Amino acid sequence: MIGTGSYDPQPKFAFPRSYIRGIAVQIVSGVVTQAGRFFQLQNPPDPTLYFFTFEDRFWNWSSNRYTLDFVIEESYYQPGGVGSYVPMPFLVTYYTNNPDYSPYLVYSPFSSPGGLTYYQLPPAPSDYWLPPFA
Repeated sequence: MIGTGSYDPQPKFAFPRSYIRGIAVQIVSGVVTQAGRFFQLQNPPDPTLYFFTFEDRFWNWSSNRYTLDFVIEESYYQPGGVGSYVPMPFLVTYYTNNPDYSPYLVYSPFSSPGGLTYYQLPPAPSDYWLPPFA
């Protein structure tokens, strides 16, 4: 299940996955829990749960190119923490305005403002740049 996405600079902005250093989650307040490519947000005392998932082909390291409108697989929330799920709108931004200017993708539920919490993406395999041994 996925809500309506907004993208900055644009949905079809393409970039090599190998250039992306990590993910940043932008929320006003609350707790972010990560398990691989799966994220859960919660803002106590409100029991509502918020979920989003990155596309597996994007999450795992590769030298492939992707577009911003491809990277999110799921984005939904569960009002009150029980019952049915509701599609959650979001904003994905290609972001380089950090201390080392390295590219991150920022996920913002409901396109909300707030601080950034950074998460690393899986790196290239250690032998990726080495020639094969004979």
